[in-house]
Amino acid sequence: QIDLMKKEFYLDDTFEEMRGITIQEAIKIGTASGNYREVMDRILEKFNNYKRGKDFVLIGGNHVTHSGRRLCVEFASTVSAPIVLVGDAQPRGATVRTTARKTEVTSDDVGKAVLNLWQSHKAVEDAGGNVEGAIVVNIPGSLAEQVKAGLSKHGITPIAVTPSDPLLESSTVEELARKMGASIVCNAEAASRIEVHTVKVGTMVVKDLLESISNSGKCLILVSVRRWDTVLSLVAAATSVGGPDISAVLLTGASHVDEGLIKLLAGMNMPFPVLLHPGQAFDCCANIATMKTSMSHASTAKVACAANLMRSHINPDFLAKLIIEGGEMPVQEFLPPKLFQYNIFQEATALQKHIVLPEGSDRRVIVAAGELMRRRICKLTILGNADDIAKLAKEENIDLSQANIINYLTSPLIPRFVESIVKLRAKKGVTEMQAKKMLEDVSTFGTMLVSEGICDGMVSGAAHSTASTMRPAMQLIPRLPGCKVVSSIFFMLLPTGVRLFGDCAINVEPDAQQLGEIAAASVQTAKQFGIQPRVAMLSYATGDSNKGPLIEKVTAATKIAAGIIPNLVGGDVPLDGPIQFDAAVDPEVASKKIKDPTNKVAGRASVLIFPDLNTGNNTYKAVQQASKCIAMGPIMQGLVRPVNDLSRGCTVDDIINTVAITCLQSK
Repeated sequence: QIDLMKKEFYLDDTFEEMRGITIQEAIKIGTASGNYREVMDRILEKFNNYKRGKDFVLIGGNHVTHSGRRLCVEFASTVSAPIVLVGDAQPRGATVRTTARKTEVTSDDVGKAVLNLWQSHKAVEDAGGNVEGAIVVNIPGSLAEQVKAGLSKHGITPIAVTPSDPLLESSTVEELARKMGASIVCNAEAASRIEVHTVKVGTMVVKDLLESISNSGKCLILVSVRRWDTVLSLVAAATSVGGPDISAVLLTGASHVDEGLIKLLAGMNMPFPVLLHPGQAFDCCANIATMKTSMSHASTAKVACAANLMRSHINPDFLAKLIIEGGEMPVQEFLPPKLFQYNIFQEATALQKHIVLPEGSDRRVIVAAGELMRRRICKLTILGNADDIAKLAKEENIDLSQANIINYLTSPLIPRFVESIVKLRAKKGVTEMQAKKMLEDVSTFGTMLVSEGICDGMVSGAAHSTASTMRPAMQLIPRLPGCKVVSSIFFMLLPTGVRLFGDCAINVEPDAQQLGEIAAASVQTAKQFGIQPRVAMLSYATGDSNKGPLIEKVTAATKIAAGIIPNLVGGDVPLDGPIQFDAAVDPEVASKKIKDPTNKVAGRASVLIFPDLNTGNNTYKAVQQASKCIAMGPIMQGLVRPVNDLSRGCTVDDIINTVAITCLQSK
């Protein structure tokens, strides 16, 4: 649990700093001292050391034993921490074996779960603890109201009542290998993301084995190390169109495999990992059948699934009380990067917008699409050849069954789009033949899906230049009212907070009017994403400390922005320029260069506008490389519907982040 929390929330604390005390340690200390007061003192010491500088600490307790419950309740009371009880309609937990033949949760099971929680609630309150409410898991939707009514009857607030999910009851190949002591001899990099739902022993002839697994999803197959003919047959079957869904093959009965055979498999573009264990198949199968499932940071699909279950079923009143406690949350001067990312994905998931990804032939795009689907962040349309996309998805063990796949070269939408392009480009004299030729470009087709309102936004550029991505958008999607300039910003997720850098991707040498409009559009974007805009119009001089054409341009742009912003966002926004970068972001430097105590931008700028593309592009890259921060962008501004460009060196995470941002822009 500690390792999962540490990695999932990017905590810099060490394992020992985050760990309280184990039951074994508590028993040892308590036995030596004659009472458990010393145990409590040890826990409080660790807690007080850990909480320094923290806004919030989540405490994981254990009440399996009477003494463990007593210790947890006393500690919670000592630090004034409310207690949340957790109940399970299937208290024995899930195993790989039970996943295939799961027992239905009945009304009696629900009654027992509620009764157990009531008994725990009474014991905790008798010991002086403050129970905030209860979370109950593995409850079928049809019985959820029974659980809530039962809890309420006993004076327990239902915080969340969540159903079960097959994904949470599965294990990854890597988890199974680690728990049973098997080695991964081939395709180890895929083992952490491939789930196992069923197990088969491959003792039969190949034909019968293939028939037996044809309807078994996410199957781990146990094969004797001597049956290499079976392994090769399974590889061939898994790579064929419509082949079985094989998660991994576990070779049994040996501690090592011939190196030549491993090289043979490595050269076959393996669709699944191969494991090795010295035990016999029966012993391995028995071991797996009793193995409890778990969740690690590497199990991204499980983590996303658990988060979605809680987000969908948590009591909003409890959440509001937990965060706000009767008042409005204070507005933070700089939004923390993790909170910024969390907010984006939470809102994107709630909006369920429809985004088109034109580059279906790019492996990174397919992997990102799979992750977006698993996390249910948005609806997706992917452009490209359906067979090629399916092949890539299978190689990456990705489920794209919920995505819409369109072959843009043969789509029945082409005549409709041709007609629309002729109308949109009438002033340029574009003919039907020219429009049809334009639609042979995947970026143009994707842009038309957005222009026609079929999709809410587009993300492209992993395999195309910025010009290829943005030219169709600027030709076919109208500008926002009052906005003549299409520009870009980057969200710079710096350790000190999120800042916006603009324009770092589109306008090479904007004049004063354009620069003022870029600043105004950036203010609008900042507000849209929950960032307090304090705008710095950057130059090589601060105030009137120097003269020159560029300084004059920035000075004029500042005045233009000051005239546009109030009408655009409905109020005044702190704005200053010309100002140097260090004076804009460093309070100490600002205090020396700017003597006006009423200046709200100096040292506190959250939106930084660069005078030209050369300065902006190089600065964002320099800051990103020097600080190793995440730079989310470029994010386009000024279009009625969002189209966003990716770097050709983008990562899967870059694509996912940009899609989430595009969802918010399209609301």
